[in-house]
Amino acid sequence: FILCVVAGCVSEPKVNLNTPEGLFKLGNFYQKQERYEEAINQYKTLSNKHPYSKLAIDAELRVADCLYKKEEYLEAYGAFKTFKELHPKHPMIDYVTYFAAESLREDLPTTVDRDLTSASQAINYYEEITAVYPQSKYAKEAKEKRFKLIQMLADKELY
Repeated sequence: FILCVVAGCVSEPKVNLNTPEGLFKLGNFYQKQERYEEAINQYKTLSNKHPYSKLAIDAELRVADCLYKKEEYLEAYGAFKTFKELHPKHPMIDYVTYFAAESLREDLPTTVDRDLTSASQAINYYEEITAVYPQSKYAKEAKEKRFKLIQMLADKELY
């Protein structure tokens, strides 16, 4: 029993919280532990204290990821959208675009008798992935999900 308890406990890494690297490492630790709120706090602290650090940009993206994993889809969409607007040449912009669309899609109601306005926005993001980033690993999925959303909007019209 004691062995199971000790093995299950993972202690926080010893880091210098005055450096961007330390804050990022601690945020990454929390994120891997699925302690998303604590991870978000570390990433935001990094972005606020060290806005010119290269890690600050990665921290912004990690905040959006954590929000998505917490199933706070509207907040995640806002974070991905802001990231996309601020860093349009980022090497992971296809990932950002895909998860902006996914955030919108996940927040949609499951029935067609509700408001589906954000489905059109998600379709636009999926189209951008297939048109601008056709070599992306997200392009095939984006095409399939775009089709499903178009079908959902068509069903809404029939309804």
